[in-house]
Amino acid sequence: MSRAAIYTRISIDPDGRSTATARQLEDCERHIAARGWEHVGTYEDPDISAYDRRAVRPSFERMKADIVAGRVDVVVAWKMDRLWRRARDFADLDEVCETAGARIVTVVDGIDTSTSAGRLVATVMTGMARAESENISIRARRKAAELARDGKIAGGGRRLFGYESRMTGIVPEEAALLREAARRILDGEAINAICRDWNTRGIRTTGEKGWRSTALRRTLSTYQVTGRRFYEGVPYPARWDAILTVAEHAALLRLFDARGGQPAAIRTHFLSRLLRCGLCGHVMVGKQTSRGARGYGCVSGPDDGGCGRIRRRADPLEEYVRDLIFERVASPTFAESMARQATPDVDVDTILAAIRDDEMAVEELAHDRYVSRMLGAAEFASAHAALTLRLDAHRKRLAAMAPSDSGIDFETVREAWPGASADWRARVAAALIDHVAVGQSPRGRLPFHAESVVIHWRF
Repeated sequence: MSRAAIYTRISIDPDGRSTATARQLEDCERHIAARGWEHVGTYEDPDISAYDRRAVRPSFERMKADIVAGRVDVVVAWKMDRLWRRARDFADLDEVCETAGARIVTVVDGIDTSTSAGRLVATVMTGMARAESENISIRARRKAAELARDGKIAGGGRRLFGYESRMTGIVPEEAALLREAARRILDGEAINAICRDWNTRGIRTTGEKGWRSTALRRTLSTYQVTGRRFYEGVPYPARWDAILTVAEHAALLRLFDARGGQPAAIRTHFLSRLLRCGLCGHVMVGKQTSRGARGYGCVSGPDDGGCGRIRRRADPLEEYVRDLIFERVASPTFAESMARQATPDVDVDTILAAIRDDEMAVEELAHDRYVSRMLGAAEFASAHAALTLRLDAHRKRLAAMAPSDSGIDFETVREAWPGASADWRARVAAALIDHVAVGQSPRGRLPFHAESVVIHWRF
């Protein structure tokens, strides 16, 4: 009798009916019973994506281990996309099953990898599932960008203190309190003292709780209180009114950055939260090495979730990423790449074509003056001034499309880096990098293995 294991997963369940894990389990159990197989276990990963390469599915990995151990003959899933959405995941699971003499069966799709036709169908449907996931992601990003450009709030959640639900208007009493808090902090008063005062006066958060310094700092730090929306680093005017001016808000952020609102540990690892373990995809954090030096590591344990197998010394890794950042911002296509991502609806190609045309015209003008001797000095100077002015205007227009909320002048990053704080370096890195995948180094005493570090740029 074949030993069958059921795998169920759900990443998004808007109506609680169509793909809920209970429904999947019921259909899979019926499928097993109808074929006389023995149900030996159920593996469930709720609310975990099968497309996000950074997501780790614990039950999925445990099931593969049981297949290798010879405890499972048949993997049963409700649909193929419950098991995988990426070709690599299908190949990994199929190889595990083939090596162990097991097979994959789906209830709705009718896939059975014990036959060559079934494996072919699974491969084709994997490509279709990946395409659909990418289309969903594109539509979601477009919708988020559209909301940002229109200055609208995205999503729901608890209302922000100072504003009515969904930012439809200001709550005057709460707005006055935020202005009061901003003034007191800028005058040198501690956030803790303000929170104690507010709690004594019976002022509560929107969750009907007493105020804590972290909550007040978070509220005052959000860009929404300045009447602005940010999307992927680009500021947009919001449809709601501002409570604090941009200057007041910037002064608060500088103060928070300098002292953390309260005495706090000084940041020393600027790549924390940007690094991803190349084995399990978990976030790597700053920590000390066994010899007390600065380092980064994937942390294991019940509260962390990583595999704990990747560790790197901080200095060579940070220097490698720093040098690639310098190289990136110095690239002649950097401004173009930033502009394309920040303003997808603007015809960047037209601006670039105008820049190339003007550059060519300047070269031709110089040729006519100094080689062909067709132009006099006055004619050349007049034409050259007009062309240079127009060329500078095109270049400034292109540069202005780049994201600006970080407050970073990318042209001076190399010069500013040596004396900058780890917080500033972290902002530069986060503005340019989505994440850095850190894999295993070859065995030996290599000082640094660059090939195992892959940077995923934002642009």
